[in-house]
Amino acid sequence: MPSRHNGISKERQRKAAWTWLLLGCFPSCFHQGMGVPSAAVPPLCPSTPKVLKKLDFLARTGQVQRAVLIFRHGEKENVTWNQSLPEEENWRRLVGAPLTLKGRIQARELGRQIADITKVEWLMLLSSNAPRCNATITELAKAAGQDGLPVKAEAAWQTALHKPGEEKFTNAEFQTAGWKSIVDRLARGDKLAGFLSLDEAVQKLRKTCWTCPPSQNEGSRVKPLELTLVCTHDVILYALATWFTGSDVPKTPDFLETALWWQDGGQEHFYFDSQEFVKSAA
Repeated sequence: MPSRHNGISKERQRKAAWTWLLLGCFPSCFHQGMGVPSAAVPPLCPSTPKVLKKLDFLARTGQVQRAVLIFRHGEKENVTWNQSLPEEENWRRLVGAPLTLKGRIQARELGRQIADITKVEWLMLLSSNAPRCNATITELAKAAGQDGLPVKAEAAWQTALHKPGEEKFTNAEFQTAGWKSIVDRLARGDKLAGFLSLDEAVQKLRKTCWTCPPSQNEGSRVKPLELTLVCTHDVILYALATWFTGSDVPKTPDFLETALWWQDGGQEHFYFDSQEFVKSAA
C-alpha cells in the first residue's frame, strides 16, 4: 500500500512534483491549454470552501436574488521598490506586476469550483485596472466556461480609498506608512490627507455592483441567483472587511482569498474568513 504524508500518497506527491518541474521548464504548454492534474493544483485559501458553501446555500434556497463574490488576485511576481528608479517608474512596475504560473493555475481552479455551484447566473465580471486582476478573473471565467462574459474595469476596486486628484498624498502615505496602517487609522475615524473615510470608500464600491435592480421572480419559481464577480486587491478587500467587522481587525487577505457580499431584508451581509457580519443597509 502506498505510504502517505498529510493524507497524500508519496506517488501522488511525486507526480505533482514532476508536473510542476515540467510547467516551470515549459510554461508555454500551460498557456496553450495543457491540462494540469488535480494533484498538482496548489490548494486555495482555507476559507474558500466555506465561502462557496455559503454561496451555494443562498442559491439553492432562493434566499436572495443577487450576491457579489469578491476575491483578491492570484499570486503575482515579486516586484519591490527600487530606490534607483524614479517614483513614477516604481509605481508603474508595482501596478503592472504580472501573475505567476501558480497564480494562473489557482485562478482556474477557483473558476472550476464556482462553476460547480448550480442555480447561479453569472451577471457581471468586474476588475481593478491592474493587469494581474484582469488576468485573474479572465483565467477564472475561462475555466468556468464563462469567457464570453466581458470583463469591466472599475477603478474603485483599486483606488476606492483615494480622494480624486490627491494621488500625490495617497502614494506618499502608502509608501511610508503601509496600506494596513492606513486602513486601521481610517477605521478609528482618523482624517488622512488624500484619503476618503471608510464609509465613503464602501459607498464607491457599492455603486459598482448594486446599481442595477435584480430581476423579479415569476410566481413561486425560484430564479437563479445573479452573481457579480469582482477581482480586487488586498487593501480593498481588507478595507471592506474592516468596515463590516468594526472594532475587530480582520486578517490580511491571502492571494485569491474570497468574500461574499449580499443584501437581504434591509441589511448587508458580508462573509469573510469563515465569519458572517451584518450591518444595516445604507
